Amino acid sequence: MGSLEDQGHPTLLARRLGRDGKKKAVVATAHTLLRIVYFVLTTRRPYQEYGAEYGVASAEARTRRVIAQLQRQGYTVTKAA
Repeated sequence: MGSLEDQGHPTLLARRLGRDGKKKAVVATAHTLLRIVYFVLTTRRPYQEYGAEYGVASAEARTRRVIAQLQRQGYTVTKAA
């Protein structure tokens, strides 16, 4: 079986290495892990992995949000066919 990265799932550190330098990526990853450990210890709940798609909004959801925002500002929005 190999690591998750071998299976096409980049690790948190690997994703950050692409954006930041090595030092920043290591510190940011350590910070994330410390926050997770703190949460688990203080709430006494087990850690639950949300998956790679957690927090990624779909295009439809973003469209609905933008339309609602425009309507609140007084615009009439119609979707083109």
